[in-house]
Amino acid sequence: MDLGELPRRNARRYPHKICLVEGRKRYTFQEFNRRVNCLASGLLGLGVAKGDRIAILLHNCSEYAELYFSLAKIGGIIVPLNYRLKAKEYVPYFNLCQCNVFVFGEALINGVKEIRSSLEMVKHFIIVGKSPEGEGIHYDDLLLHSSPSEPATEVDEKDIAAIFLTSGTTGFPKGAMWTHRNILEQIINLQIDLPFCRDDVGLIVLPMFHGPVTIPLLHQLFYIGGRVVISSSPHFDPKYFLKTILQEGITCTFVVPTMLIQLINFPEIHFYWEAIKRLKQVKYAGAPTSLDILRKAIEKFGPIFTQGYGLTETIGGVSFLAKEDHIASDGDALNRRLKSCGKEYINTHIKIVDDEGREVSPGKVGEIIVGSDKNFIGYWGMPEETERILRKGWVYTGDLGMLDEEGYLYVVDRKKDLIISGGENIYPVEIEEVISRHPKVKESAVIGVPDPLWGESVKAFVVLKEGEKASPEEMMDHCKKELASYKKPRSVEFVKDLPKGSMGKVLKYLLREKCS
Repeated sequence: MDLGELPRRNARRYPHKICLVEGRKRYTFQEFNRRVNCLASGLLGLGVAKGDRIAILLHNCSEYAELYFSLAKIGGIIVPLNYRLKAKEYVPYFNLCQCNVFVFGEALINGVKEIRSSLEMVKHFIIVGKSPEGEGIHYDDLLLHSSPSEPATEVDEKDIAAIFLTSGTTGFPKGAMWTHRNILEQIINLQIDLPFCRDDVGLIVLPMFHGPVTIPLLHQLFYIGGRVVISSSPHFDPKYFLKTILQEGITCTFVVPTMLIQLINFPEIHFYWEAIKRLKQVKYAGAPTSLDILRKAIEKFGPIFTQGYGLTETIGGVSFLAKEDHIASDGDALNRRLKSCGKEYINTHIKIVDDEGREVSPGKVGEIIVGSDKNFIGYWGMPEETERILRKGWVYTGDLGMLDEEGYLYVVDRKKDLIISGGENIYPVEIEEVISRHPKVKESAVIGVPDPLWGESVKAFVVLKEGEKASPEEMMDHCKKELASYKKPRSVEFVKDLPKGSMGKVLKYLLREKCS
């Protein structure tokens, strides 16, 4: 079975049921499958072949869902791009994946113009929305003039369906390859342990380029014939979020802790109790969450929360903390559980191993490794990186953790330098490289520090060249010119030198201790 079967099957079983909503757009399964087929036919007509990579740069929209499923039907590989990056930050991803089709939204056209001359590998530019003539093929025109018949392309479950991009701790772009089978295995895990039903209505509010958190929600609901509502706003608004829940009858959604903080502090929340009562399951993940925030969220929304731990390389969730684990029985036990990431999914195996790869006993800290049929198959074009992280079917996460006697997973420390702010992964080396290009800077080190709203924020320690003077604002403005806004330091501290080991490596743990 391939992912293209999901809209095809639902069109047979529930042809007149509303399956997808975005603003005023509402599609039945029959209408959605027809549009998916037209898009697939249009792409085939442009010469898109099985195995081709198609880059997507869009804000959340119904077209995003159509692209996921149309490419699945013709064996194309979707490559979602983070719309929050600076234009030139996309070029290395194109060079890596050699995408020959680029689909982008009208709101992002200026950035595309900026790098268009650097994208020699792209044969076709497709625009979603309005744009001046000559900028590319219009998405709606492509559907209008294409056949609604089912594509004849044969797709195998072992074929690659998506490449999700990550810079890793090295700052060099890597593309995690997900097969159709990987994604279907994740759907099965979710449906057994955190199930939805056909009457459920899910709200996608996080960016759809975030594969591990948003795409499973889309796929799981389509797997069982549920409904998906897409929030098209690139910014989270608690009032709009709650109004959408009320108007569309939302029963499930996925948020990051930053959103929980905004919701529990929203002064008008008492006007939306009817909306809150309809919610049956709210997943949260993507950043550290304080016990205080969790308790307040449970108090306001009830015991409807689930959370978990996962990676791009494990196609999302590895472990989950169920709704019942958020309910108080014993205060101390509850506090311990809420600090955990729950237990492993049904078809997932977690081990904690030492530096020699030997499994350690419960309560001992080691590296978290994950075995599952849903693990990714490797990094695109990077066999050495793949061998480093994927060994005999096990993903070596680089995260330190422990399992307790009951099987609850506790993440002790994330990958050494990775910063997670508001659900976004930020890689210090990338920021350090930008800071080093400032003419007054000798060297720098970037770490994540606790932030009450974002989970973590970026802090830079900067050593200036002898005789130079600078302000924190000068460093922040310098970074803002070259990096996405969320990556720039929120605080800068000037120091005489950086703590280093015998090999000259900066000892960042000492900097973290200084900020704790």
